[in-house]
Amino acid sequence: MTRRKWALAAAAAVSLVGVSAAEAKTVQFSGCTARGVEGGCLVVRDGARVYDITPARPRPAVDRAIAGTGTPFTGPSTCMQGTRLTHISWHYTKMLCPMKKRERG
Repeated sequence: MTRRKWALAAAAAVSLVGVSAAEAKTVQFSGCTARGVEGGCLVVRDGARVYDITPARPRPAVDRAIAGTGTPFTGPSTCMQGTRLTHISWHYTKMLCPMKKRERG
């Protein structure tokens, strides 16, 4: 009975390692930063893709062009917008971001 438990535990451990290795793929992004729909969230728009880069430290400025890499995170997020990235490395680029229209009040 003990051997069976050890075999099941070993099989479960191997399957978990396989899942984490598959999730550990790094993605590259480049685009303009923007405030997320939730307070305190920061996203970068890379074409049609949106990445949640809220965990980035240091935090890039809003409405600036950046490029970098990150690891997709599949767990829950308070930002609820785009693919959340962890282990983010970024730098500013020379690309210009479009100016936002100011509201007249």
